[in-house]
Amino acid sequence: GEPYLRLAAVTAGGDANKALGYLEAFRGIHSSSCEGYYRMGRIYKALGRKSEARQAFEEALHVYRSLPRYKKREERGWALRSFWARNGV
Repeated sequence: GEPYLRLAAVTAGGDANKALGYLEAFRGIHSSSCEGYYRMGRIYKALGRKSEARQAFEEALHVYRSLPRYKKREERGWALRSFWARNGV
């Protein structure tokens, strides 16, 4: 799933719809990543889809709450970014 996430990050500046496609593929494979939902929310926000962006940020926080302790340590930064971004939408 990581290659899809990296492809989405690279193509987000040029072709947002293609980046969303990569993120959807990533989500289908690896749904327990706060980073993926955060990046998806950022792309939705850039496209002007504020309700979908807020939903993606909420999903990132939901995933974070359900993670085991050792994984939370790795994902904490993305969860905080999602929290701040959710409040800014």
